[in-house]
Formats: sequence, structure tokens, C-alpha cells
Amino acid sequence: MTVLELRSISRVYGRGAAQVQALRDISLSVAAGSMVAVMGPSGSGKSTLLTISGTLEEPTSGAVLVGGQDVARMPGGARARLRRRAIGYVFQDFNLLPGLTAAENVSLPLELDGMSARRAHLAGIRALEDLGLAGQARRFPDQLSGGERQRVAIARAVAACLAALAWAHSSLTQTFGNVPWPDIGLLVIGMPLAGAAAGWLLGGREPAAVARQPLE
Repeated sequence: MTVLELRSISRVYGRGAAQVQALRDISLSVAAGSMVAVMGPSGSGKSTLLTISGTLEEPTSGAVLVGGQDVARMPGGARARLRRRAIGYVFQDFNLLPGLTAAENVSLPLELDGMSARRAHLAGIRALEDLGLAGQARRFPDQLSGGERQRVAIARAVAACLAALAWAHSSLTQTFGNVPWPDIGLLVIGMPLAGAAAGWLLGGREPAAVARQPLE
């Protein structure tokens, strides 16, 4: 099952002499249970590719399909629901609320979308456990290390989604389990979608970051 598909994506900034072609006719797909990585130097368009894939930005031409749905063809209300329920973002500075615990930061978006406080709390704890943070659930952001805050932000993004898309552009170090990640951008198509496994899109400068393999 394909969870993300880009069809002939191009992105142009500016006009005339100032015009910059960030992406030109890019097509790729991310299948459930796979990892897809894109490598390139700074300025090669990796961040643009990730922001467009995560629907943070519209392409100049081409189509973005999430779970088989063409985002550009969706009516406004449906697109808003997609972003609210199926797209979770991990920002570079994490954007955790300092007055809330790790568990509360993760569960808050679920409550705001109508989930009961109890169910939201359980979902938040489960997401933190998946990222090895069960013991930090009651701690506030300033009581966590940078890596722990990063994982809380990822847990929040994943817990908030049925078919989670989490976008990050930062240095990820041992974010998932014991797997060390170099300086990469990350788009996660995570939580089961129609029973499918997660899919992952990575963008990085290091050759070691480039891989395509099943995830458990």
C-alpha cells in the first residue's frame, strides 16, 4: 500500500533573473512498511521536498497524494480534517508547551480534536512508551534533555494521527530505539493506515542516512 506519492512535483521560487528552481519533475512513492531516504548537499531541495510532502507547502506543478487522496483536489473542510487528524508535525525547535508535562503535551491535540481526556491520556502514554519515554511522562520540558524533548514532539505528532505524517528538520540522534540518525530531515507516515505498517521519508547529507528497508 502506498501511503505517500509525489507525481511530477516541481517548485519554483521568484521570477525572472531571481527565479530559483528548487525541484524539477520529482516523482516518488513511500510504501507502507518502507523507508525512503533522499541525500543531497545543503540547498539541493531536500527541505522543500519534505515540506511539500507534508502539505506545508504547495508545489508549482504536480500532485501530492496522501493515502491515495490528491490533496489539491480536496475541499477546504476535508483538507483541514486531513491536517488536523492525519498530519502531525515535528518542528525544529519542537514547540512543546513549557507548562505541560510530556504526557500532557502529547495528549492535548487529541483532546482538542474531541477525544475524551482519558482516551487521549492513554494514547499519549502509549506513544511515549513506544519511544522509550514512559518514565518521563510526568516531567516538564525543561526537565528533559534535548533528545528527550525531540522524542516527545515526535510522540505528539504520531499520537495525534490515524495515518501520521510527522515532519522534522533537525539533527536526530537515537530518536527511535537504538538507531542513530545523522543530520536529516524526517517525514513519517506512521500509525497504521488501513492496517498497513508505517512508511518513512528521510532527507540527509550523510551517505549513511540513505536507506530503503522494511520497518518493524
